[in-house]
Amino acid sequence: MTWFRIFSCCMKSYRALKPVGVFLIVFGGLLLFIFLVIPYSRLLGKEFLNLSEDKEATPEEPNRRPPILPVYSRLRSNLNKSESFYLTIRKLGVENAPITTNVAVDNLRPNYLNALLNSLAQLSGTSLPGDRGNSIIFGHSALPYLYNPRNFQTIFSKIDELRFGDIIELKVGDVVLRYKVEKGGLVDRNAVVSDFNSNRSRVTLLTCYPPGFKSQKYAVRALLID
Repeated sequence: MTWFRIFSCCMKSYRALKPVGVFLIVFGGLLLFIFLVIPYSRLLGKEFLNLSEDKEATPEEPNRRPPILPVYSRLRSNLNKSESFYLTIRKLGVENAPITTNVAVDNLRPNYLNALLNSLAQLSGTSLPGDRGNSIIFGHSALPYLYNPRNFQTIFSKIDELRFGDIIELKVGDVVLRYKVEKGGLVDRNAVVSDFNSNRSRVTLLTCYPPGFKSQKYAVRALLID
């Protein structure tokens, strides 16, 4: 009789807890969908960016050269006086985000960590704005629904929404350089600086991808137009 009572109590407890268990399973599945499935779904349809291409944005696009003196000398002077310049992408709500120059990628070095905590970073060994060559600017991304264009932990979460013709601006002192987006795509996470070389004045935005994860890298390449 005692065993029967214990069994009855267990069955009653099971019936009482069954809705809780179902709720936890559904809730766990929802969290898995939000934090894993949705971010990785952004990989679908994304092509790899051919870094060996160095073509004009359109056949009629003129072969833009770096700003001639005295404008470019003023850019150099401004960059030498301060170690930052500024990025604006109005389509994404990014306004005058500071960029620290000459930052080497090293997850253990304080200057790397501090630069990305308080700014974007221009990759060491790449061109400075306006010069012939490719200036690589990198920053953090996070899950898209955490996006805040003023938070440097999430600021590059939506650069995959940039399309051909969108405008990126770099401000150095009182000089504003405008770049037109050519294309974006996935790049090898082990790519080195030389893979991004260009004989024209370009800027490339780079971040981990999908947003909030480090499985891939995503790059947006843009050409200096004025």
